[in-house]
Amino acid sequence: GIFWESSKPSSSQPLKTGDTLSQIMDLTDHHTVLVVSHGGAIRNFEHKWHRADRDLIKTRLHNCAVLVFDYDPQEKSFALCDLFNPDYRG
Repeated sequence: GIFWESSKPSSSQPLKTGDTLSQIMDLTDHHTVLVVSHGGAIRNFEHKWHRADRDLIKTRLHNCAVLVFDYDPQEKSFALCDLFNPDYRG
């Protein structure tokens, strides 16, 4: 199914996104999920789950950045496990 929430961005947006993604990941037939968004939203989501993100991501997330998370259904939490952040600005 498609999960879509129309709302104005706010400081609680990462929590809402995390809750929605937890609902998606908890579906029995959803083992691998692709989520596409802009860098700011991805960075907010990533920062919620990986507080020490400055150690891993030293610059802003560029266009075409890919972050890979593992999901723990018992804890309802995401762990950042891989990152690809190309800088194509030339």
